[in-house]
Amino acid sequence: MTGVLRSVIRWLVPAGCIVMGLLYLNSAAFSFWVAGGPPNDFPESWIQRGIWHLCIAFALFSVGAAVFFAMPKFPKLSKIGICFLGMAVVLLIVPVAREFLISDACLDSGGSWNKGEFRCQR
Repeated sequence: MTGVLRSVIRWLVPAGCIVMGLLYLNSAAFSFWVAGGPPNDFPESWIQRGIWHLCIAFALFSVGAAVFFAMPKFPKLSKIGICFLGMAVVLLIVPVAREFLISDACLDSGGSWNKGEFRCQR
């Protein structure tokens, strides 16, 4: 890979990740506002959406940082790049694990899980 292409990738990919991360961060703030602000029928669902978008935003920031730190030494991966990629993976697992644990607790207590409303029906 040429030095110019490597330099372009090193700056454009993190910039794109930052822009997308900021959009998801804005969406997360809106979701949390809707969950706690105006009255609505599904506040739990809005909270889960906010958590998803917050985790995606920080995962995008982590991927951008990983690419920025990994490109000078590519194809060898630096330890900090691997740490940022690992953090992105963990951030994407958190909302899935949260949903699984909440729905499992609902089903264990004899309830019925309503995925659309993100709440336990008893």
